[in-house]
Amino acid sequence: NNFENLRFDQVDFKYENSNLLVLKKIDITIKQGDKIAISGNSGSGKSTLVDLISGLAEPTNGKIFLNNEIINLNNKSWFKHVGYVPQKTFLIDDTIEKNITFGEKELLFDNQRLKDIIDVVELNDFLKNDSEKLKSNVGEFGDKLSGGQKQRIGIARALYSKFEILILDEATNALDLNTENKVLENICNYIKDKTLIIISHRSSSLKSCNKIYEIKNGDLNLINKKWQNI
Repeated sequence: NNFENLRFDQVDFKYENSNLLVLKKIDITIKQGDKIAISGNSGSGKSTLVDLISGLAEPTNGKIFLNNEIINLNNKSWFKHVGYVPQKTFLIDDTIEKNITFGEKELLFDNQRLKDIIDVVELNDFLKNDSEKLKSNVGEFGDKLSGGQKQRIGIARALYSKFEILILDEATNALDLNTENKVLENICNYIKDKTLIIISHRSSSLKSCNKIYEIKNGDLNLINKKWQNI
């Protein structure tokens, strides 16, 4: 089904064989089209919350509602709805084009979509509008590219895929501030009807979001609520 909303109701999480709650009584509602930022110190539980949202972890207590129905997100059908981009992007030893259109046969490439996404992630300067450069090899683990170029290819791959929620987990921290701001602004404009969740330490990364949360001592608090009608 199409994504409308995701709601956590009093969700706790702790690791197996531990008595320490990493997340405590989390209440959050994520709606279609929301642009959400989650901040917090290292080890505060940001990535754990992302794992719960993406279905990679299951809550210890509490309930999760998808489109107002209780659900276990740990299933293949939900995974297809979530695009996740980590800080370190895995690249295959192949062309830039195939790293973006990962898993799709060449004859099925949507060239216009590919071109649009390259614009979104500000890769045109690097590619110099040269379609042949798209077919250049990135090297083993992308060692022919800079950290920022690899991150933008990772974001482009997620954008090329069909998803309802895009999660960027420190996925722009190798970019300079100016490029990062452009990329995030472009993404928000490109996926207006989709949901974006940004995990970042940089305050500059948060300004494109309509909801900003902070995790501290296992608690999730809404610290800013812009342009949000309740």
